[in-house]
Amino acid sequence: MRIPSRIHLKWIARIVLITFGEILLGGFLFAWSGLYSVAASRGHLAITNAILTFGMRNSVKTHAAGIVPPSLDSNDLITLGAAHFQSGCAHCHGAPGAPINPIAGSMLPSPPNLATSMREWRDRELFWIVKNGIKYTGMSAWVADQRDDEVWAVVAFLKRLPALDAAAYRDLALGGLPVPRKVAVKSRQPNAHRRR
Repeated sequence: MRIPSRIHLKWIARIVLITFGEILLGGFLFAWSGLYSVAASRGHLAITNAILTFGMRNSVKTHAAGIVPPSLDSNDLITLGAAHFQSGCAHCHGAPGAPINPIAGSMLPSPPNLATSMREWRDRELFWIVKNGIKYTGMSAWVADQRDDEVWAVVAFLKRLPALDAAAYRDLALGGLPVPRKVAVKSRQPNAHRRR
């Protein structure tokens, strides 16, 4: 086996650096040109979407690797998670018997309907997603950063969600009350009580 000389290695390193620099310059010029549409009225190219999804899934796996989940079998924990889901998540992700809000449904990428099609995630990965959110998707981080107990409750509920029908969801999340569709608000003119 022949060992490459120092001159040969320097030449290879120079070619790699020049190629990398050209790729960076090309990417900068493409971004500077404004040719790529960032309009929210249409999604990414298929290849862009595949790369972003690949990166997101691997990022979640990496960052969630050290998280140790507690037991998530408690019915009380699942019920608490269902209430949190109803108040903070169902508007964007839908729920059994309640569709995704039309505004959330028009987001790009659109939030998945977790009642019908939830990806396979490990418990620790779901925890990381719910707690930290996902950049550039509209998925916000959990509002109370110090409340891991609330996040675990949502994870416990998410594991149960795919098996629920509308009635079982109402029982868990709302204590059997109907899922709210519209709320009528009476309007009144401001300052109508003041005399002139």
